[in-house]
Amino acid sequence: MPSTSPYLRPSLLAASIAMLGLATCLPALAQEQRIEQANEYRLPAAPLASTLSRIAADAGLVLSIDPQLTRGRTSQPVQGRLSPEQALRQALGGSGLLLVPGGAGSYSLQPVDSGTR
Repeated sequence: MPSTSPYLRPSLLAASIAMLGLATCLPALAQEQRIEQANEYRLPAAPLASTLSRIAADAGLVLSIDPQLTRGRTSQPVQGRLSPEQALRQALGGSGLLLVPGGAGSYSLQPVDSGTR
């Protein structure tokens, strides 16, 4: 039975830890690149929820939308070369809603508090 060198095991452990770290970082880095990557948008004014959902889906973002917040609201047209976050904010313009970033490329909406400025 061949003997295993005691020096090999720590190096294998170190390599395994490094690979694990790399595997957990890569998805977050890819998500960050998607958020910052500019895309060309030419979206007309439309129901707010559908415009926001389209932008988020195309960019691979998670957007939590409370249907009561977006009911009866129309998005602003989204035009130009924008990051997905900029496109979402442009669509929300004048809606009375704010885009709230969460972790790892997720977003939610909340009403603008008219009492604070």
